[in-house]
Amino acid sequence: MSPCTTVLLLSFLARYFPFFHFPFPLTVFLFVYPR
Repeated sequence: MSPCTTVLLLSFLARYFPFFHFPFPLTVFLFVYPR
């Protein structure tokens, strides 16, 4: 999964599931940084 797709997916989750907002930056970092 590409970083761009990951960010879009997480943005979708954050929009429809508000409890994803808090860990969002950390999750993006963990998914994108190893790439």
